[in-house]
Amino acid sequence: TGAPLRQFLYAGDLARILVEVVDRDLTDSFNVAAPGNLSIREVAVIAAEACGFDGLEIVFDNVSPDGQFRKDVSIERFKRLMPDFEFTPIELGIRRVFDSYLAA
Repeated sequence: TGAPLRQFLYAGDLARILVEVVDRDLTDSFNVAAPGNLSIREVAVIAAEACGFDGLEIVFDNVSPDGQFRKDVSIERFKRLMPDFEFTPIELGIRRVFDSYLAA
């Protein structure tokens, strides 16, 4: 149905975080996720728009179950360790990935 909510993360952000962890010699464990949740439907619409497919009809398989509605992780420890980290907006991250596939 596209209703389940998920946290999304641009891989480039994870790479930047890993560099910071190594540079600062951080040994604490913490979860990494962008704040907030988006529905699968919202991400599909954002992806279509980011890739130039505005108005694309998005159809979900309503026969199969959605699965767990939310799968949140706490990012409180991460925010304490890297309070100024700015995540890439999902639209930009999707566009970067799309462009890299076009260039391949």
